[in-house]
Amino acid sequence: MRWQSLFATGVLLVATVGLFAWTRPAEEPRAEEKKAAKQTCEAAGDEAVNGKPAAVYTAHIENQGEVSDNKLWVSKDTGLPLKTEARMQEGTITQTFSYDGVVAPAGVR
Repeated sequence: MRWQSLFATGVLLVATVGLFAWTRPAEEPRAEEKKAAKQTCEAAGDEAVNGKPAAVYTAHIENQGEVSDNKLWVSKDTGLPLKTEARMQEGTITQTFSYDGVVAPAGVR
C-alpha cells in the first residue's frame, strides 16, 4: 500500500491510494514518559536516495514496552530530510520527501 502524509498546524493529512483523510496526531507524551524512554541515536554512514547523496542516522527507541528502530536520510546538499523509515512490531512505515517546485522566499537560503 502506498500513502503520503502532510503535517501542518497540528493536523495530519494522510492520503492512501488517492483517498484523503484528516486526523489529529496523538498527544505529545508527558515529561515522565519521555524520561522513562530508552533512546539511542547514531550516524550510520552515507547512502543515496533517488540518486541524491544523503547522511543516514539510526535511532532505537524503547518506551513502555513498545520498540521501534528508525532511520533518517538527510540530504548532504540541502540538509533537508529525504526519507524516513520506522520499524515497529505492527509493521514498517516509510516516507519519502520531494522538494521539486519548492522555492524559498526571497532572501532566505
